Amino acid sequence: MRFLRPRSSSRRWKGVGRWPSFWVGLASVRSTRCSASKSFGLGNTASCPSAFPRGVETMGMRIRALEVGEALDQSQAATDPKVSLIVGFDSKPTQAFLAAAEAAWPGAWECVEAGRNDSENLATALNAAAKRAKGELLLFLPFGVGGPAPDFASLAGDWQEDIAIAGATPSLRTVQGEALPNGFALIEDRMTRQPILRTPVPDGGSTDLCSAVHIDCLLIRKPCFWGVGGWDPEVPEPLLGFALCLALRSQNWRLCVRRESEFAVSPNSPSLRRDAREVVPLRTLIAKWQGQFIPDGLRDEAGTVRPHPSMYGFGHIAGNPSHAESERTEHSQSDSISVVILTYNSLRTIGPCVESALRYLGLNDEIILVDNASRDGTADVLRGIAQADPRIRVLLNSENLGFSGGTNVGLRASTGDFVVLLNPDTVVTEGWLARLRQHFDQPDVGAVGPLSDYVAGLQKLELHLPMGSSGQHSYDSVAAHIARANARHAIESRILIGFCMMLRRPVLQALEWLDEELFLGMDDLDLSWRLRKAGFRLLVATDVFVHHEGQVSFKSEPSEKVRALTQRSVDALARKLVRHYGPGGVPTPFELWGIDWFSPSFDAWSEEGARNALRAA
Repeated sequence: MRFLRPRSSSRRWKGVGRWPSFWVGLASVRSTRCSASKSFGLGNTASCPSAFPRGVETMGMRIRALEVGEALDQSQAATDPKVSLIVGFDSKPTQAFLAAAEAAWPGAWECVEAGRNDSENLATALNAAAKRAKGELLLFLPFGVGGPAPDFASLAGDWQEDIAIAGATPSLRTVQGEALPNGFALIEDRMTRQPILRTPVPDGGSTDLCSAVHIDCLLIRKPCFWGVGGWDPEVPEPLLGFALCLALRSQNWRLCVRRESEFAVSPNSPSLRRDAREVVPLRTLIAKWQGQFIPDGLRDEAGTVRPHPSMYGFGHIAGNPSHAESERTEHSQSDSISVVILTYNSLRTIGPCVESALRYLGLNDEIILVDNASRDGTADVLRGIAQADPRIRVLLNSENLGFSGGTNVGLRASTGDFVVLLNPDTVVTEGWLARLRQHFDQPDVGAVGPLSDYVAGLQKLELHLPMGSSGQHSYDSVAAHIARANARHAIESRILIGFCMMLRRPVLQALEWLDEELFLGMDDLDLSWRLRKAGFRLLVATDVFVHHEGQVSFKSEPSEKVRALTQRSVDALARKLVRHYGPGGVPTPFELWGIDWFSPSFDAWSEEGARNALRAA
């Protein structure tokens, strides 16, 4: 698969404080379990918290009494808006619509009009309006409003916790109340070899991930919107939204439909046209996007839709290795692997972790267990585990050296050609080492990480499940399922989360191991940055699943202590970036890693703030 990194400008954020915090920070890591748990019945299935409060009371009487034009003027007064409502030609929203926006984002929204003075081309005018917008989120209404406002609290809900989702749209209806299909999967027609649009399988819960949506009411992250260059003025207006969706899809971003929020489209909307609502040939877009995205499915001569072989690698489709063939692939006996597991108060989880790792360990491989002065009896358990197999070694630190320092003890003692950093609250699955190893087929691959049910970003399990996956499954059955579906498939990422990561040992040694100044956290951000800076690629192996419970060691210490230690690591990494790029020249967290949960206690992106931090250090 060809993976294109999101385009980024050369500008740096100066004097604006931290990168806008419209994602939920480290909480996003904790909440990532929700969708996968619901799909496969893993772990806690409690609902994810909403990013915005529900049940907000009505807005103040003064703003309600204003006329629509006055309300638009009033909305411009927001000094630090969260959301910029961008309206198309001659499509001012109703007063009720503006009241709903005020109820959802009190004093934190603005309205920007795309005027014909900007351009007679709708795409160009919308882009000009978006450039004037100050909000972190852009809410586009390009074709006007046909009825009441949607439920903004639902529209702006928990999808923002997922960095792989660029934006959301409500469920569309006509003014008469007829439901419109507005979420689509990209299906390739085997007869014509043309990608077409097809409504995905319905009933996906409150949120449906889609490759394409209608854009009558589109809430999108500003960095994602500009990351693909905004609206394409060369595309015909009926396909304007699809062109944006394909651009986002080529960068591995998806959109979602929020079923709990409904929106009545304008009678002028392209969504009401049959050619845009049913199966739409995208001939005008193929030349531009050919080879830059992989369709979600393939429609054969009989009209049956199945997962696309390039996306999922099903052995049933000609030209792809069968499951049996892929399962026979083992890592070469000449390649030894060292699995390094650092423990700290890990008594409850370390047994199942080591048991699973030992079950699938090769004859030339080893497990190195390093304890960071645990207080719960973990060290005693490790001594007993060491007696079970000669391939297990135990190293006990007399003091807590932090994650990086403790892990380095195990890395320096390792002897394998490859090393795996594995958290003690994981459970690995059959074939995990062999499949991780097989993705190092090119010399520029620096690290490979698996999918999981508790992780952020592109490693989230639910992003790579075949269509129609559901039900209750064990960890091994989930692993076997994606091994068949995604055989030998990997995608490039700007970050790998450190719960499970395989690296070439000589590469890691050349980088001088992990940075021990990072006592707790940020080690995976730093390592991902250093690997990419050295010219190596990071791959997510979509055919490998590792269960991760998450935050076990963190929960063994007071939350105030954990926050302080984590912030210390954040600041240490920020100063490291300033030293490398220079004050005022540090790229944004989105440009570095595609995240927004990196928040130093000083302004690392302004020249003055960075210099002050360096002097203080």
